[in-house]
Amino acid sequence: MPSTAGGGFTLTEVLVVVLITALLALLILPAYEGRVWQTRRALAHLELREVLARQERYYMERGRYADTLADLGLPGDPYALDTQGARTDAQDSRRVYRVELSTGEGGFLLHARPQGRQRDDPCGELRLSWTGATAAEAAALDCW
Repeated sequence: MPSTAGGGFTLTEVLVVVLITALLALLILPAYEGRVWQTRRALAHLELREVLARQERYYMERGRYADTLADLGLPGDPYALDTQGARTDAQDSRRVYRVELSTGEGGFLLHARPQGRQRDDPCGELRLSWTGATAAEAAALDCW
């Protein structure tokens, strides 16, 4: 049996370690990505609830709902949320949700449309109406 003077690893041992690491990454990565989507979705939920509260205050003061997000003191119409949930420009490269407002018939509907890699989230677009009713593109999933 040949001995190695340096006491290093053989190519086979290195390949086994690389293979095990790759298998673990394949198992862990989808679960991690799912948690990232879930966290960003929760940030979008909070944002839609905040906009809903602003709309209610606006209604109490003026007797009608705001026609634009800018009327509510928000950065734009539409605007976006970045990976940390901070409000940003709708064209920001770090955006993960685009927040939009549509009005009509004495009410309104808020939309959080996924952007970038968040588009792969099976829940898709999240919606919140002036009545507090929630919806998602994937109605069968527990997105809210």
